[in-house]
Amino acid sequence: KQWYQRRVAITAGVDCKLRELLVCGVGYHHAGLTPSDKGVVETLFTAGYLPVICATSTLAMGVNLPAHLVIVKSTLHYAGGKFKEYSPADIMQMIGRAGRPQFDTSAVAVIMTQNSTKNLYNNLVSGTQIIESNIHHNLTEHLNSEIVLKTLTHVKTATQWMTSLFLYVRITKNPTRYGLPPNV
Repeated sequence: KQWYQRRVAITAGVDCKLRELLVCGVGYHHAGLTPSDKGVVETLFTAGYLPVICATSTLAMGVNLPAHLVIVKSTLHYAGGKFKEYSPADIMQMIGRAGRPQFDTSAVAVIMTQNSTKNLYNNLVSGTQIIESNIHHNLTEHLNSEIVLKTLTHVKTATQWMTSLFLYVRITKNPTRYGLPPNV
């Protein structure tokens, strides 16, 4: 009852259809929400007042909302006029929302896919498939975004940011994949 009252109080002014769900403990998150509605959903979820969020894949890409259970209901997405498999890195990013050490001691990720791709995802989550970074294709844009957001204000913080990327980990393991000489 206390959670219900808290959700009712926080959701004043939210889109009426979204609010109807939020007060019941279920929310959704997508690019079409207003920034304030997104903020309410994120705040309720982070505070523990919202146990369920249905979200597009973009939630997993850009918002740090850890969860105990993540369900990827399809490994296909529509792009370029047809359905394509998400990249392994995208799937790992999505299921990586489950079980953050600072929030949970265990977690569950469920990947729903076709029989023809079942082995691909079994290998992915078991760690037998190597994943490479693709951020280097747009690294300039990411770096500029961090500078504009004032996350990076000095060369030292930019260097720390670069070494925190998955790209850095993969370059040290497989430099030739990224156009660098071996043993960098």
